[in-house]
Amino acid sequence: MVEDDGPGILPEDRARLLQPFQRGQIARTDDKSEGVGLGLYLANRIIARHGGSLLLEDAVPAGLRLVVTLPAYSDRAARTAPAGGRRFC
Repeated sequence: MVEDDGPGILPEDRARLLQPFQRGQIARTDDKSEGVGLGLYLANRIIARHGGSLLLEDAVPAGLRLVVTLPAYSDRAARTAPAGGRRFC
């Protein structure tokens, strides 16, 4: 879990911001070098490929809470994994 006390993300914007090339209203500036809106999208995809989930919710009293849930990794899974690991693309 990661939490901040910034302006947060409006509930109606959260699903949109998990899509590629979406930036929050507060992040919108004329300076295009400040990012292209891929951070939450990529994090969500990586977490999903590992069988987990990413949740954006309100922090109390203000801000945003990002909750990442991943399945437990067992020793058995490590022994049965293909040689060279898995490719997540």
